[in-house]
Amino acid sequence: MTTAAGGTPERVSSMVKVIKPATGSGCTVISSDKIGGAAHLIPEEPDCSLIKNKGWLVNSYVDLATWNEVY
Repeated sequence: MTTAAGGTPERVSSMVKVIKPATGSGCTVISSDKIGGAAHLIPEEPDCSLIKNKGWLVNSYVDLATWNEVY
């Protein structure tokens, strides 16, 4: 994945958008000390649509402690 808009969060959601890199682009290994916590990707298009997802929003507001307590 690569960030869109230079990694600037979107104005409405305050989430960063990531997109699939162009074919032939190399992969990057991220050091574990650079990972700040859990996150999940939210597709821009619903799963039920026939349009293939081209981008996702990164939800880094995940609170696993609360999730595990509630669910």
